Amino acid sequence: MVQNLAMKDEARPAPRIEFARGGPQIFRRDAASSYAWWGNVAVVLGRQPPTAEHVVNYRACIVELSKQYPQGVGLITVVNDTSTPEPTGRDAMVKMFREIWPTITAALFVPNADGFKAAVMRSVMGAFILATGQRDRVRVERSLGAGMPWLTQKLLGQQAARERLQLIQAGVSQFCETESSWKGA
Repeated sequence: MVQNLAMKDEARPAPRIEFARGGPQIFRRDAASSYAWWGNVAVVLGRQPPTAEHVVNYRACIVELSKQYPQGVGLITVVNDTSTPEPTGRDAMVKMFREIWPTITAALFVPNADGFKAAVMRSVMGAFILATGQRDRVRVERSLGAGMPWLTQKLLGQQAARERLQLIQAGVSQFCETESSWKGA
């Protein structure tokens, strides 16, 4: 009997999450990044290498969203053509991810760079994944298009992911394009 109950829980569809037509809505901005929410997804666009001070905003974006969606949130981080973080920024990010992983259902990291720089950025992102021990819930992909099918399926389930993939990918792409040129208030 207990096994049947467990199977019923696994078969339940994920709760319906709404994604407003306007796309991701700004939560915060700082010199390094723009942070937004869309449904149960935190979207972060990195413009500069994060310092420990910037990680405070990154953490707040995820923690505050998880209060609204205690069943779990997704994270999409697109890092524009920047250098790797300083040691204090790297240490702060590893610490942050170790603390907040229980609230994250799936995370997608996309280095928006080419060639050797992209390979280095993927390696750094891979090191974060290894440091936090969350390989099954994290992916590093070359593009949003390559990673979004996996992320949406992890967050929404197979059927809802098929229905919303194009909408979510287009909204996140537009957000990243717009926020890439943000220069400050």
